[in-house]
Amino acid sequence: MAKRVIRVPRLGSPASSHQQGATRYSEFLARNLSQVDAALDTAVETVLRLPTPAVRSTAHSEDGLVYVEGTPYAAWGHNYLARPCLDAGHGVVLPRRFTATDPIAGALDDLTAACGASRLLADVSGPETPPGTALLIGAALASGVRIAAFHPHLTYTHASGREPNWRSLMIRYAVHAHLKDREAVQAWLAM
Repeated sequence: MAKRVIRVPRLGSPASSHQQGATRYSEFLARNLSQVDAALDTAVETVLRLPTPAVRSTAHSEDGLVYVEGTPYAAWGHNYLARPCLDAGHGVVLPRRFTATDPIAGALDDLTAACGASRLLADVSGPETPPGTALLIGAALASGVRIAAFHPHLTYTHASGREPNWRSLMIRYAVHAHLKDREAVQAWLAM
């Protein structure tokens, strides 16, 4: 969490005349570089003064609990991932943030549940992952939760270049398993 906000209260004033061959971006950079340098120096000094964080182990609420994060881009809802978990004898927690009357409380509940579960199973299908999924995956990884990404078929983002859905490095490298079908989900749950 941000403990300090570093502000540069005033940007440099625009030049009254345009410099030959300069773009408006290079002119903006030239007149504001000292403010950016000062803000960066302040940020680095602040980080260097932070105390070393203590390593803490996260107690998982239940060994068999699986936090299941479905995709909003599929009509099948969460049941297609929750059912194999239940069939394998695991408890299931579903996200609350999308339907909660208080979305902030729902998001905090999701964060607590994802970090307290023994496993997190996230469907990363669709043009984008659900809002907050990458954050939950990163927080769960830091909490020692085993994570799997369900991605049954190749999809593309709306970004230029049309790269495959595995564009998020946090998701790609934080998960312990990439699952393509129900059988892979069942095998991962049996591990």
